[in-house]
Amino acid sequence: MKRKAVSLRHKKINISFTADLKDVKGRDVAVVSLTRKEESEVLVLPGGQKSILLGAGKRNEMTGRKLIMISRRIISLAKQHKIKKLAINFQDFAFPHLKMKGSEIAEVLATNFEMANFEFVEYKTPPEKGWDFIEKIIVASEDRSVKKGFGKGQTIGEGVNESRLLANTPGGIMTPRKLAQKAKEAARKTPVKVKILGSKEIHALKMGGVL
Repeated sequence: MKRKAVSLRHKKINISFTADLKDVKGRDVAVVSLTRKEESEVLVLPGGQKSILLGAGKRNEMTGRKLIMISRRIISLAKQHKIKKLAINFQDFAFPHLKMKGSEIAEVLATNFEMANFEFVEYKTPPEKGWDFIEKIIVASEDRSVKKGFGKGQTIGEGVNESRLLANTPGGIMTPRKLAQKAKEAARKTPVKVKILGSKEIHALKMGGVL
């Protein structure tokens, strides 16, 4: 039986920015709001648009760990309700007592949005209506540092997800040769140098544990 080629593709979320959420239109875009409740809920508004009310608890009790968890819960809740496009007001995630810069908060959000959106589906049959991945997030912010933070966070999240793809690929398909090639590809356009050792070099270095 012919084995499926290792494509290792996982699309990142399309994150865009706007000055105001009032400019966001479309029934397929769900607006996310943080509430002081502990429970979360998804409402369907009269016009058909969905609204995610995320229970984040008291704002003065927010911690760095909770910020990570609520950013992941946004994605999880949206996927459960088949929502592919989201809109958030960045100021909702500003917690002065955490003493985090806007760029740092943006980085945390973007990293965890990408990580929560990940699912290893390489060898699964696609559902008739497609996978429930989040495709787009619109952020209400025009701050350059915030935009830069989102970009950095997405890069980190993508790196983690690429590692997950490699780790989840069966060993019979992700052979040592292919794994070495993936490492080489990952280092392209970076200062990192990759040296791939063959069996002769490994023997010469007496690395018996990996033979």
